[in-house]
Amino acid sequence: MGVAEGAILRGPRIMGRAETESNRARFGRSRRRRALCRIVLASMLLFSGLAPEASSEALTLEQRLDELVARAPLAKASVGILVLRASDLSAVYARGADRLMIPASNQKVLTTLASLDRFGPTHRFSTRVWASAEPDAEGLVDELLVEGGGDPAMN
Repeated sequence: MGVAEGAILRGPRIMGRAETESNRARFGRSRRRRALCRIVLASMLLFSGLAPEASSEALTLEQRLDELVARAPLAKASVGILVLRASDLSAVYARGADRLMIPASNQKVLTTLASLDRFGPTHRFSTRVWASAEPDAEGLVDELLVEGGGDPAMN
């Protein structure tokens, strides 16, 4: 009995390339999921009554959030945070809030819900493309203008 080409021998069984790549992807997702859980848990502790009692040397909200963002895994991430006071919508904390970023998965869910509420499920975003002239023999033009219309597929 021979070993299939591209197979990797591990322990008592042989794993094909697809199975190995699937395991690597699953492991990567697992690490990301654990990191996300840590961030969510830290946020919950930070904003809940489970956080330590305030003392005379208690950190301000700004200091606590700055420390949280400075720790791994957020230390090397591009982070945009805006905390608003519910009563008057004044900014309580802002860090990179005006920086344009590709939204994270949770933000995409909120954006989708807001878009559905605002535009409805049948709305279609459009993106227009304008050329300065007809394409040459190779299909190239000197100037191309892309006019965005809010299409989330364009980033």
